Amino acid sequence: MPDFVAYTDQHLTTALQRLGEGVYTIVAPLEIAAWRTKEPVPFAARTTGEPLQLQIGDAWGELFDAAWFRFTGVIPAQAAGQHVVLLLDVNGELCVVDERGEPVRGLTNVASEFEKSLGLPGKRVLPVSENAQAGVRVEVWADAGCNDLFGLVQENGVIKDAWIAVCRPEIKALYYDFEVLRGDDRATR
Repeated sequence: MPDFVAYTDQHLTTALQRLGEGVYTIVAPLEIAAWRTKEPVPFAARTTGEPLQLQIGDAWGELFDAAWFRFTGVIPAQAAGQHVVLLLDVNGELCVVDERGEPVRGLTNVASEFEKSLGLPGKRVLPVSENAQAGVRVEVWADAGCNDLFGLVQENGVIKDAWIAVCRPEIKALYYDFEVLRGDDRATR
């Protein structure tokens, strides 16, 4: 009879962390352009603010500044045929819009002051294609506020994520199954 192995909470935490790290594989950066204003402007006026060319690690505004972001990139060959998403986190709130300026998805920063007992903060994933084609150009517009859900600036408004990534749905499902079995009610993805 095999020996019983007692798993500690640290073993389970480590396993969950490793699964979480395997959900997304970054395959290409996105170019980031923004037009910053002190007050929000409508979609039709989205390029009337101060133009900014940004990179990950750049701060883009002060508390409650607004900006229209345009993220652009090309799906690389290694992502062909796979489930492709964008990972977007500007340390503020984002409202992704369609080509007419209609809201399609809200994204929030991972560093939010959100109550951790309700789950971990941050919605940073924007689906692109479940069967991506190489060479397809991606362009996403999003209206942003330089604040988190509770009106604070987190991490000085520094852009954290602007990536094209491959999502591994089977690892994501296993991550959530493992989280439920562990009895941990803090969702991270």
